[in-house]
Amino acid sequence: MGGTAARICNLHRGNAMRIIGLILAGALIAPLALARQTTSLGPAGALRTSKDPAETRRNEMVVAANALIFDAHDYQRALDEKLTPVIREYENMPRKGDPRLYSARSPKEALYYMLLAATAHDQSGVGRDAIDAGYAYGYAYYLSSYAQTELKHQIEAEALLRKAVELAPMNSLFIGELGYHIQMTGDNVGALEMFKRAEAATEYSPEETRIFDKTRALRGQGYALVELGKLDEAEAAYKAAIKLDPDDKKSKDELEYIRQQRAKH
Repeated sequence: MGGTAARICNLHRGNAMRIIGLILAGALIAPLALARQTTSLGPAGALRTSKDPAETRRNEMVVAANALIFDAHDYQRALDEKLTPVIREYENMPRKGDPRLYSARSPKEALYYMLLAATAHDQSGVGRDAIDAGYAYGYAYYLSSYAQTELKHQIEAEALLRKAVELAPMNSLFIGELGYHIQMTGDNVGALEMFKRAEAATEYSPEETRIFDKTRALRGQGYALVELGKLDEAEAAYKAAIKLDPDDKKSKDELEYIRQQRAKH
């Protein structure tokens, strides 16, 4: 059935731009507010309030990188001046023992990770302590992956994105972006599973982004299902997305694409 890379981009890459646009336009809390009050929903997630000047500075660097990427399209500068230094600082922070690091964007997600670590410890007796390092950590990896993708460094981009998912295994935004990368390789079976995982993870999305995250996951499933020749299931996925967001033009366009494919047969 052979969809094009352009069609994938229309379905997925534009979504990250849409949510950043909503944030910067003030539909969500603007990330620039972080510089004034050291707290913000930030780019597609929660940059937490902190009394620690070092953490506030790291948050501000990630917000600045976000602007360099989505406003100035200066991907290399975002990597060199903001994201790589922030990631290096997080990686080199002294920590007692060898804790499992997480990067949550909502309190519910953070609690899930802490309970997960506690359960593993109780069951095995040798589990690791867990720390929520803050959303800026994982989002720095996500932005780095986005920048590397735009620079056509696909291998580096996927490695960075997998690190983001490792830090936030219930972050629907990160998982969905990994689904996009898998889809670009032509692995629609793998992409479908990843988008199903992204849909399940929306249980832990912040309320402000839950519908966006879920419709994105459903569109990803729909695309993969079309490519796998499962038009009825694809149609159901797109209709589910439109039910959540009646203004979802991308899903409506894909339903028209399905109609056209059926007409050819």
